[in-house]
Amino acid sequence: MSYLTSGLLFIRFLYEYTTDELFLRRLEVLKLQMKAWIKTLSRASKQRARLRAEKDREELLTPMDIKQYMKSASRRRALRILRDPATTELRKKDRFNIRNTLLLDTALQCGQRSGAIKGLTKAHLRCALEVPMKSGSVNVVLNVEVHKTSAAYGPAKVVISKPLYADLLVYSKMVNDPSNGQEDGLLFTTYSGKSMTNGGVNAALLEAWKRSDGRQKAITSTFIRKSITTVVSRRRPGIWAKMARLLAHSVATSWRSYALLPSDPEMATTAARIRRVVGLEEVENDDDTESFADDCSDCEAVTANLNDTLESNAEQPTLNNSGHWAAQSSPEQDSNSSSVSERELTFELFDPATHSSGTEHCNSRRKLNERERVILRQHYGDLIDAKRVTLKQFRELSTRSEAVCELIETHSLLTVYESLRSMCRK
Repeated sequence: MSYLTSGLLFIRFLYEYTTDELFLRRLEVLKLQMKAWIKTLSRASKQRARLRAEKDREELLTPMDIKQYMKSASRRRALRILRDPATTELRKKDRFNIRNTLLLDTALQCGQRSGAIKGLTKAHLRCALEVPMKSGSVNVVLNVEVHKTSAAYGPAKVVISKPLYADLLVYSKMVNDPSNGQEDGLLFTTYSGKSMTNGGVNAALLEAWKRSDGRQKAITSTFIRKSITTVVSRRRPGIWAKMARLLAHSVATSWRSYALLPSDPEMATTAARIRRVVGLEEVENDDDTESFADDCSDCEAVTANLNDTLESNAEQPTLNNSGHWAAQSSPEQDSNSSSVSERELTFELFDPATHSSGTEHCNSRRKLNERERVILRQHYGDLIDAKRVTLKQFRELSTRSEAVCELIETHSLLTVYESLRSMCRK
């Protein structure tokens, strides 16, 4: 399709340099035909993309998949050979197994494209930056200058753990780099010392994954990025913008191409409501606030339940210390009570076990200043003019704007949402 688009640009160039009417009419016919071809190919391409997204959504990597891979016999054997002090030279088979294992470990930890991973050199290992974490562990940052979006986002940040960094150092010393004795040669190469292609990197990732107990998922660097983005969109919506910067693409690209958000539960909820409205189903309680969480465990169904409850009740929600949405208790309730009434609603925003700054984030409740309110009006002008906004609308639109994601990181999702509701009431 890119060739046809280039042909249209060439036809536009020819329009400027000819006055022959017959030739111009022929150009017009050719342009219309090429546009028809582009439309047909575009439709087929979008259909394939939709089908691929549905397939990837069903086969996303899970924490259980990662744990099984980390404990697999093939991975442990490759690392045992690499870490053995008696190993001074690698056989061809062992070298490929170790290379593929290190490639897959690196891709799973950093989430970068195959171009950034294959561009790692020994010089990057020497110039690595060690960053200590609050948990006591140490992360290592490798800056890869040559990658797909370097012009827009600068060097790709390949962030790996300290043990993996140590394995890469040992591997770089063991592998005989035949590239004319070049000291700063590529870390991952073919057996002849040439640079790997993107397809070669993905083939190595798939080979390492299949060797780990024979799992049949089509692992590629793009598939790993989709899995990471989808998990973050469900569990950590507040760090969406930072995740996009880390993966070296825009927030819009992250939402459009990588987030595989489930739609089936939401459609099932909508269909259930329609059946009630038209009388196809008789229910004992036709209150719109009844819980759909029992019918569907998906987070989107819980979010829809939360929206309806917030709109139908006078209380305003608050964030409790554990990072959950909770309805405010009535004045009759004891203010020192640690539990909320049976009307309490929960929706996971932060996992305190894995997000150390969750409490600090929830406690940031200062009001938005005028500049920040202008940002909200720019992104939610239609909703403000309509005098109505739901939490579900706000969450879906907030992940598509980097500026709004930064507001949520600075304050909290609830604080920004309450400010937007107050703007709607004015």
